[in-house]
Amino acid sequence: MTAPCKHWIVHRQICCRCKSPVKRYDANTKVAKETSLNPNCRHRLYQNRRCCRCGYFLDTWYFARAFNYIAKSLSMSPEFEATTKKQKLGIALGKSKLHLVLSLEHTLIDLISVSKLSEIDRYHLLEEADSGSRDDLFRLANESFYSSDALVKFRPFVREFLREAEKIFTMHVYTNYGPGLAKKVVKLLDPHMIYFGNRIITSKDSNGGLKSLELVLAEPRGVLIVDYDHRLWKSRGRHYVIFMSKYVYFKESSNEDGFLAKPLNLLKKMSLKGYNKVVDLEGREESPDDDYGLLLKDLVRSLKELHELFFNGGYQEVNPLLHRVFTPMNLNDYHSNGVTQCKSAVDTRHYALIPFSYLGDGLQFRPEFVGTMKRNVWMKSLKEKRLTLVLGLHGTLYDSRLVSQLSNGEKYLTGEVKSRSDMGRSNKFFPDQGEVLFKLRPFVHEFLREANKLFQMTVFELCNPEQAEEVISFLDPHGIYFDNHIITNKDSEMKNLDLVLADERGLVILDDKLVYWWPDDTTNLLQIAPYQFFKRNNNKTWIMKLLNVFKKTLSIDEDSDSMSYAEGRGDEDAEDGGLENALELLKEVHRKFFDEEDEDSRDVRALLFPSI
Repeated sequence: MTAPCKHWIVHRQICCRCKSPVKRYDANTKVAKETSLNPNCRHRLYQNRRCCRCGYFLDTWYFARAFNYIAKSLSMSPEFEATTKKQKLGIALGKSKLHLVLSLEHTLIDLISVSKLSEIDRYHLLEEADSGSRDDLFRLANESFYSSDALVKFRPFVREFLREAEKIFTMHVYTNYGPGLAKKVVKLLDPHMIYFGNRIITSKDSNGGLKSLELVLAEPRGVLIVDYDHRLWKSRGRHYVIFMSKYVYFKESSNEDGFLAKPLNLLKKMSLKGYNKVVDLEGREESPDDDYGLLLKDLVRSLKELHELFFNGGYQEVNPLLHRVFTPMNLNDYHSNGVTQCKSAVDTRHYALIPFSYLGDGLQFRPEFVGTMKRNVWMKSLKEKRLTLVLGLHGTLYDSRLVSQLSNGEKYLTGEVKSRSDMGRSNKFFPDQGEVLFKLRPFVHEFLREANKLFQMTVFELCNPEQAEEVISFLDPHGIYFDNHIITNKDSEMKNLDLVLADERGLVILDDKLVYWWPDDTTNLLQIAPYQFFKRNNNKTWIMKLLNVFKKTLSIDEDSDSMSYAEGRGDEDAEDGGLENALELLKEVHRKFFDEEDEDSRDVRALLFPSI
C-alpha cells in the first residue's frame, strides 16, 4: 500500500509532489502588546490594527490608508506609504521599467452573463467555450456577480501585449469588478502570476467609487494608465490615462429587437464621434479598420516608444511624453490644454533611501541603484548559471524552545546538548526570558552544501540579529554559504524581495511561513512543512484553555496528546523529509530554467507552479 503524501513542499496551496490542494495556515506568532516591544518603533505598517514589526496594538490609525488588495486588513502610515511608493518606482527605474495600470473590462477583455446572450449566440458561444477549440473564449461557472455562468473573451493580441509590456513595465490591474470575479479573469490572463502578481485592485478597494491612483504603490510620475473611459478615475488619475477603444465583443439579447432597438443603435453610432468610442464588434474580430481607436498592437508599439524616450531623454516624469507619443484623441482633454504640466521643480534631495544595514552599518541605497543591481545580478546569474535562494530560519532550517517550557519528556535534552552537533543552547534569543534550546533540521548540512552549487543563498528571518547569528554559526561556521547576506527584523517590518539584490525572475524563496512575506512576493515562494522538533505550547488561546478545563474535568492525562519528536526520541526522516524534497525540487527548477533556450522566457515563477 502506497504511503500517503506528507505534502512537504507546497506552492500556492498545491502540493508540489502529489498535486493535490493543501490548506496550510500560518499562525501569526506575534502577540498584540499593550506596550511596544521596541520603544523606537515608528509603527509604520500594521495589520489587524497591530504593528507588523513590534506587535503593538494600534487603536486610532484612522488616518492610515488601507491596502486590502495586498493583504487583508493591511494599512500603512502616510509616511510609510509615500516612502514605499518612492522605493517601488525607484527600483523599477533601476531595472529600466515604468509602472502600467490596466483596466480589465472593455480594455483587455469583454465579459457577459450567459443569461443576457440571445438564444442563438448562447448556443454557439457556449459550445465553442466548452469544447476548448478556442484559446480566447472561456466560461466562468456559477459566477456570483451575475448569478449565472459568464463568458470571457480576450481582446485580440492581448497575450502578446502582456508578454511585451512585462519587459518594460511593472503591471497592475485596476477594475470595477469585485475581488472574486477579478481574480478569476486575471488567472485566465496570467495563470503563473508573472505579469500582475497580487497587484489586483478592485471595486472593493475603491469602496465602489471612482478609481484612485493613490492605491497604486508607485509614484505617479512613473505611472501610466490604460482604460476605456477617463471618467472612471478621480481627477488626479485622469491626467495619466491613455484611452483605448471600448472593446465590446458580445451582443446582449435586449438590443436585438423592440421599439428601443433603433434609437439605441443610433446612439451607439453617435458615440463613435467622441473620445469615448464604442466598438460594437458583436461577435466579429477586432481589426485596425474597425475605427480610429487605439488597439493593443498600436498601444504596445507606442508604449515602447515612450519608454525609450523616457530613459534616453533624462525625463523625471512620464506626463510630458504623452503628447509626443499619443494623439490628443487618446488623451484626456486636460492634456491638450496643458493643465497637467505643472512645471514645478522635482525635489531630488529626498530619494526614499532603502537601508541595507545587513551589508554594512549605515549603508543605504537609492531605489534606482537597487533596481540596477537586481538587473546586473540577473545578467550575472545567467552567465554563471547560478540562481538566488532566500531561506527562512526558524521552522525551515531549525526549531527552538525555551528551556523553561520544555515538557517533562523533553528535559533529558539539556544533558545531551554538549555531545550533539545538531543542537545548541543560547541565552541570546530572548535575554529577558532565559535560555533556549535549538535543534537543526535533519539533512540541513547536505542541503546547504548541494544548494550552494546552484544558488547564491540569503537568509531572511524576522528575528533579532543576535539570534540569527547564533544559529548561522552552527549552520555556516566558516561563512561559505551566506557571507553577510543575513536579513533580520532590524532591516524590515515585513519580509520582502526589495531587500534582496536579485531579480525576481531568477529567485526562489523557501520558507515555512507565508504570512510574514509581502504578498506580492509569494509567487516566488515554496512553502516547506514547518519543522517542529519540540512540543508546541498552544495553551494560551481561549480555545485551548477551555479544552484544558475539559481535560481536567474528564481526568485526561496531558501526556496522552501526540508526542513531539523530542519526546519520542525520534526525528524527521532525513532521506525523505522536508529539506531532501526541497532540494530535489530546486534542482529540477534550476535544470528547467537553464534548459530554456530563450533567455527572455526564463522565469522561475512559471516553473514553480505544479502542473495539475
